[in-house]
Amino acid sequence: SGLGDFLRVGNREFTLKKGEKTTILSELLALESKQLGVYTGKIIVSSGSIRKEILLVVEVESRNPLLDVKLEIPKEYLKVKPGYEVSAEVSLVNLERVGFIDAQINYVIKDINDNVLFEENENIRFKDESRFFKNIVIPESAKTGDYVLYVNVFYEGKTANASAFFKIVDYAILIIIL
Repeated sequence: SGLGDFLRVGNREFTLKKGEKTTILSELLALESKQLGVYTGKIIVSSGSIRKEILLVVEVESRNPLLDVKLEIPKEYLKVKPGYEVSAEVSLVNLERVGFIDAQINYVIKDINDNVLFEENENIRFKDESRFFKNIVIPESAKTGDYVLYVNVFYEGKTANASAFFKIVDYAILIIIL
């Protein structure tokens, strides 16, 4: 996974008999020298022919941020075909509430291996709160798989991040309500 700089796992290999359990101790560490941003990866758990993947996102942001950012992808956009839109609700909250914030927002879609599929920047000015939807057309060339949409908000030398997973699929489910 691309999270090797952050994730420290204790017992990486172990043997279990049928019905047994174990606890895997792990730590997530972001050193101050690490570049601010969003990092993706996965933990792979396997046994024989069984393989499970756990998707992870690590968001490294400034200490003592002046704002909070939230990102939510509505259920109907959690699976999207290439050429179609993914839509996300972005919420910004000025934590200090001491006037306007002029911020730059960076929207990025990347796969679980940190390959960037889409990137766009825009500027925003708001006072206390701002809530809006961001619509992004998935490129026709996109491959199927798990992706993360993340938002980096830069302001006054600080950054705040939020992210959400979604899938790019080669099929779409059409729901018709009569």
